[in-house]
Amino acid sequence: MAKSVKHEIPKNGAQKIATALVAAKKAEAVAKGVRMDLEDKLLAHPSIKKHLTIEGTVNFAVKDGDAIKVACKLNRNVDQDMAKGDEWSSLPIEIRETCFRWKAEVVLSNLRALEKMDVKTFRKVQKFFTTTAGRSTISVTASQ
Repeated sequence: MAKSVKHEIPKNGAQKIATALVAAKKAEAVAKGVRMDLEDKLLAHPSIKKHLTIEGTVNFAVKDGDAIKVACKLNRNVDQDMAKGDEWSSLPIEIRETCFRWKAEVVLSNLRALEKMDVKTFRKVQKFFTTTAGRSTISVTASQ
């Protein structure tokens, strides 16, 4: 393992840049905390919350051409123990190979298609993954 060596930054232009970088990183951490708090408040606000879906994207106009896009997500994780059992083996190979990748991962587009095409099989497949709420992402587009 390589040993970490601490070097002094020379007292020239690099020192000013390094000092500014440290200050910027601290400000970034503070700003990130403020931004995440504002995002949580926005997502909880009744006038926004009523338009949100469990999964999907919703766009909002703010003012002067600004826009906010909220992408609501669900995280799906394979239950590794279930995927090693007899029930897993009883699923048709096409389902195991199209709805999951090994290292077992949910192939969301195929899982959604299965849910629409064959609800009975989808219910069997549901035993092999968990679904939890993901953190919604927000992107802001400023007007020109």
